[in-house]
Amino acid sequence: MFEKLHRLWLVVKWCPMKSHAVYLPSLQATAALLKFYEDHGGGQFNLLRECLAALEQGNRHAVEQAFNKLHRGMSHHGWTDWFPPVVSPQETEAYVQTVFEALVERWYRLLRLLLDIH
Repeated sequence: MFEKLHRLWLVVKWCPMKSHAVYLPSLQATAALLKFYEDHGGGQFNLLRECLAALEQGNRHAVEQAFNKLHRGMSHHGWTDWFPPVVSPQETEAYVQTVFEALVERWYRLLRLLLDIH
C-alpha cells in the first residue's frame, strides 16, 4: 500500500499535469481523434500526434503549444471543416460527420479543462 501511494506521490510531484482529473480522459480523447482522423483518410496529422506525445510525456508546455496551434487551425476552412469519408459499410456520411464533430468537441473541451483555459 505504501509503495503504491509513494509512486502516486512521485507522479504528482514530478508531473502535476498527470494528476489532473481530466488528464487520462484528455489523453484518450486525443488518441481517439487521431485514430479516427487517420482511419478515415485524413492522412498524417503531425500536430495532433505532437499533442498526444506531449500528453504522454506530461509536458504541459508542449501540450499548450500544440493545442494553441491546433486551436488556431479550427477556424473557417481549417482542419475541423473536414468531411470524413465513409470507410465502412456500416457507416453513413451523417454518422462519420457526427462522430468526427463529437470527437473534436470532446477533445477541445477536455484540453481546455486540463490546461485551465477559460
